[in-house]
Amino acid sequence: MNNSKTKPNVSLFLAASLPYAGFLLVVCGYSLLYFFKMSVPRETVALKQIILVYMILTFGGLCLLIHFFILYKGPKEVRYRALSTLIFSAILFILCGIVSEKFFPVSSSQHSKLSKHKYSPFQLKLQRLLKRRLTERLSKRRGVFMYERYNSLGWPDKERSFEKKGKRIVCIGDSFLEVRSSKNLPERLELMLQSTKEHIEVLNLSLAETSPEDYRFRFYEFALDYQPDHVLLFIYGGNDAMPYYTYTPYEHNPFSVSVQAVMFLSAIKAIPKKVILQLSGLMKNQTRFKNRQDFFKHLGQVNISRSDMQFVYLVVNAYSVPLMEKPFPFSTIAPNTLTRLALLWHQNFTINAGLKKTNEDSDKEPEMPTWKDLQSKFNKVFALAKEKRLESISKLAAEYNRMTDYSLFLEKLENQDPRFLEELISEPDVTYLLWAALSKSVLNKPEYPVPSKAVIDRATYNYMLYFQEMKNEADRLGVQFSVVLIPEASLGDDDFYRFWLPLIDFRKYFSIRNAVFSKLAVNLKTVSPVINLLDDPQDRLFEGYWHFDGHWNEKGNKNVAETLYAYLTSPALYENAEKAMEDDWGKCFPDQPSVGIMEIFWKEGIQTFHEERKGSLSLKGSLGKEPVLIDLIFPIDANVSELRIDFPGLKGCDYIIEQVVVDTPGRSFYISPQELTLGCKNDVHISGNRFSVTGTDPYLCFTAPGGRAKVLSVNVKGICLINSPGQLGKNGSR
Repeated sequence: MNNSKTKPNVSLFLAASLPYAGFLLVVCGYSLLYFFKMSVPRETVALKQIILVYMILTFGGLCLLIHFFILYKGPKEVRYRALSTLIFSAILFILCGIVSEKFFPVSSSQHSKLSKHKYSPFQLKLQRLLKRRLTERLSKRRGVFMYERYNSLGWPDKERSFEKKGKRIVCIGDSFLEVRSSKNLPERLELMLQSTKEHIEVLNLSLAETSPEDYRFRFYEFALDYQPDHVLLFIYGGNDAMPYYTYTPYEHNPFSVSVQAVMFLSAIKAIPKKVILQLSGLMKNQTRFKNRQDFFKHLGQVNISRSDMQFVYLVVNAYSVPLMEKPFPFSTIAPNTLTRLALLWHQNFTINAGLKKTNEDSDKEPEMPTWKDLQSKFNKVFALAKEKRLESISKLAAEYNRMTDYSLFLEKLENQDPRFLEELISEPDVTYLLWAALSKSVLNKPEYPVPSKAVIDRATYNYMLYFQEMKNEADRLGVQFSVVLIPEASLGDDDFYRFWLPLIDFRKYFSIRNAVFSKLAVNLKTVSPVINLLDDPQDRLFEGYWHFDGHWNEKGNKNVAETLYAYLTSPALYENAEKAMEDDWGKCFPDQPSVGIMEIFWKEGIQTFHEERKGSLSLKGSLGKEPVLIDLIFPIDANVSELRIDFPGLKGCDYIIEQVVVDTPGRSFYISPQELTLGCKNDVHISGNRFSVTGTDPYLCFTAPGGRAKVLSVNVKGICLINSPGQLGKNGSR
C-alpha cells in the first residue's frame, strides 16, 4: 500500500487556504489602520496598537508570499491547485467588495463616528466665539452679580469702530479677562482711564480656554486692525506657561469657504446677498486662501463695513473645509466597505472601553473623566438639601477616580475646616481644583512633578522667541507692547494656598509651570516691558482669587485694574521698564562701550573683502528691542559678488535673522537664513534662523544675486539680541 496517498498533503492544504487567509488578514489589518487614521487622534494611539496593525498586515502579506512561492516552486498538481485557488479567492473578494459598496452604503451618521475631529481645535474655539455673539447674561456668584455681554464678533466687549477718536488699548487674554466679577477687567480699566478726562478705549479680545497661539492669532488678525496705541498681552502661569512649548514663526493656516460658512452667513441680515453669492462662487471653485489678505483679495470690493468684513472672515475661517491629508490608499475605491469594517473595530473598542475594571481591582491606571464630564452632575447636587450635598460631592469624587467606595473622600471632606465646607456646599462653582485636590489627598495621585532645568530653560527660550516676534511687529508699527504676567492662584495668593493646603500643595502641583513662569518673568524684561502681578508691592492679589474657581474674584479684578491703571498713567513706570531692558542689554557689553558694532564687508569677484566698513551700525542704540535695518549704499558702478555680515563678538549673545534684502538696479532679492548658511561662516552656531555667537570673530557670507551684480543697498532685517549671558544657560541647555 502506498502510504503517501493517505498522509495529508501540506502543500495542497497551503495552496488551498493561504489566499483566503492572506486576503482576510490584509483586509482586517487595513480596516484597523483606517479606523486609527479616521477616529483616533494620532498622539493617543498606543505603540502596542500600531504593532498589532502591522503584525496583522505582515502575516497577511506573508501568507500571500508563501502562496506565490508554492506557485513557482511546488509540484505540478500543487501549482494548479494554488493558481485556481488564488484566482477564485481574488474573484470572491472583489465580488464581495462590489456587493458591499453597491447594496450596503454607509450612512453619514455612521461615518461621522469616525470623523469626530472634523474641525481642528483652533476652529472649534472660533466657533465657540461665534456662538456667543450678541448675547447677554446676568448671573450671580457668591453674592456678586455678574453681567456678561458679547459684541457681534463674540468678544466680551461692546461694539467698537475701526476709526479711533483718541487713544486705544487692546487687551488679549483668556478667561481672566472675561467676567468673574461685576465688570470684566478691561471694562474696569477703561472706566478708570476715562476718569482722567482723556478719551481712552480699552478693547477686550479674550476667549476662555485658549492658549498663547490663539493670542498671537488675535494679535495679528484682529488687534492691529484697531490701530492700537498699546497692546497688553495677558499670560496666565497656570495654563499658558507650558513646559513643552515649541516656538514656530507665525503663519496663517490655509482655509477655504465651506457650505457651513455660507449657510451661517446667509442667516445674518447685515450680510448682503452679493457677498453670499461671491462666497458661493469661491466655494464651488474650491479656492484656498493663504491668509486673511488673500481672502479679502479674492472676495473683491464689497459694500459692507470693515466690522462686517472681519465677521465674514471669522466665519469662513471657523467653518473652513478641513485641510485633508493625502487620501488613504484604496479609501476612495471601497469607502463603504472600509468604513463598515472600521466601524466594527470602533464598536469593539467602545465595548471593551466600557468594560474596564475599576481602580480597586485593576493594576492599570484608569482613564479619569474631566471635570466637564461631571459638571452637570455637580450642579444638580445643589438642588439637594444642604446635609446631603457633601455625600453627593464625595460620590462624584469617587466617580472621577473610577472608584465605588466614596467613604475615603467623604472622610477627607468632613475633616476640613468649617470655612472650607461652607464654601464648598453653599453654591455650585467650577470644580476642577476640587477633583485634583481630593485625588492627591486620598490616592496621592498624581505625583508632584519635579522641575527639570533643561525643560524649563528650553520652554523659556521658545517663549522668548514668541514674545520677541510680536514685540518686533509692534515696534515696526509704532505700537507699544507690554506683557502682563498672571500668577497661578496658589503662587499669587497666600490665602488661596493655605485654603487648599490640608488637601493639596498647589504650589508643588503646578511647580513646573510656576518655574517656567518665574523664569519668564526675569527674561522677558530684555524683550518687552513686563507687568508681573506677583511683584506688586501692595500685594493686591491677597484674597483676590475665587477659592473653587482659581480666577480673580471681585477684589482681585478691582485691584489688578488699579495696578494696570497706575502703570498706564505713570510715565515713570514705563520709563523704568524701558530702563530695565536697557540695563539688561548693557550686561552684554560690560565696560565695552565700543562693542556692539555690526558691519558689512563686500568684495568683487575673487578679490578679498574690502576693508571699507560701509554702513556699520551700533546695535547698542536699539537696546535689542527693534530690528536693525542697515541701509548700505554702494557706488553705483561697484560690481559686488559676495557680502559678509560681521556680528559683535560676544559669547552668550544670540540673534535672529528674518531675511536679508539685497537691492540691485533691476529688482530686490530676498535671502533666507538657510541660504546664509550655504556661504562661509565663522565662530557662529546656527539653528534654524537663530545664530549663537561661539567665538570672537563671528561672521556669515552669502553670494550676491546673479553672481557679479551691482548692489545698491543691503537691508539686514530682524537682527536683534534675544539672549544675554547667564539668562538662558549655556549652549546645549537651552
